[in-house]
Amino acid sequence: MSKLPKNLQIVNLRRVFIQLNPMSDPDLIDWEHEVDDSLSYHEQLENLKDSYPEFRWTMRDDYETYYKDYLKEEASGIGYNLTRYEDVKKIERLEKENGKLKNRQDQLVKPLSEEEALQRVYGLPPRIVDDLQLKALVVGGEAGHGKTTLVKTLADTAMRQGCIVKVFDISLAWWHDSPVEQRMVAQDWGSPPNTDNVVYDMATITSQNRRNLVSRIIYEDWTRRYNMILDDEDYVKKVPRILYVFEEANCFFDSSSLNRKDWSAQVFYDFISTRRNYGMDCIIVTTRISGEISPKIRNRCNYLLARLIGSEERNYLSKAASKEVVERAIALPPYKFVYYGGEQILKPFGIEYRKFGQPQDIQQWSPEPEYHPQITRPRGLLRRLLNL
Repeated sequence: MSKLPKNLQIVNLRRVFIQLNPMSDPDLIDWEHEVDDSLSYHEQLENLKDSYPEFRWTMRDDYETYYKDYLKEEASGIGYNLTRYEDVKKIERLEKENGKLKNRQDQLVKPLSEEEALQRVYGLPPRIVDDLQLKALVVGGEAGHGKTTLVKTLADTAMRQGCIVKVFDISLAWWHDSPVEQRMVAQDWGSPPNTDNVVYDMATITSQNRRNLVSRIIYEDWTRRYNMILDDEDYVKKVPRILYVFEEANCFFDSSSLNRKDWSAQVFYDFISTRRNYGMDCIIVTTRISGEISPKIRNRCNYLLARLIGSEERNYLSKAASKEVVERAIALPPYKFVYYGGEQILKPFGIEYRKFGQPQDIQQWSPEPEYHPQITRPRGLLRRLLNL
């Protein structure tokens, strides 16, 4: 079977992308590079799905959500309660026999309003991950609206691109379900090893020791890369970027954290100021941005917002970002977000809850006690022989 020319395949694939991702820009995809005219249409879709997993490439997932809701409505009309898998199958057969099953293609390609698109379209805009290399990212908004789920998706996307992720958490939000591979309970600030792709749980140590641990890990990475760049100016381009995630970030970067006269404050300030030159990225997660994060940090960040709470928070973001982004964020439902990067505001988008799995435990290093043999005086016959 003959294959279409490359330009026609790109036209068809762009049409599918626009239909399934109505709130995303098709120019985000490098069509010329990704499309291979030696492959079939279905092979092209599989390649695009691997390269850009944050977008929709098939109709199945959207249709399953729609069809499940549709079956519940139809079942309630005829007295069925869909609480068991067998009942679902009965309704499916009933719908097919009566010809009531709606055409799934028509449901997906019809024009959508922005409100409908916000409810249907899910996926992380690639620009957010790219902007991490330029500015730190503050994720803020009301508790329980999916901030941690969003940041886990961001971390997973960054890891797929070869990035190293280190998470500092006191809430156990990453302990049982995380895209990173390892986890560790920090019992002090000095002994936990500096490990790649790890969750540091710091709930049991003091606030000052949390600052010390975070600053120690950052300083070790910063110093290592500083020394290598002295010999090779292109060193950063050859090694993976490091993404630091600060869950409940007010425990590390509160409003006075950079004004204190201690070593940690100096490390934090140098990190926020120069991290881009060393391939080090940063995500700061907090419920209240204006009152809990240092202004010296807030002024250097982009914003990714869930629904906002409090007039003080809204007034601050109206000045720091724009009134438009605040107006969009006020009415956001759970698991929906709006992104402000520089002067551009992306349309609201949604994130689906995803289960990543449980990281493996690693033990922090502790020195072995020195061996001191016990010396005893000889007794009895041996003592007389030695004239002791």
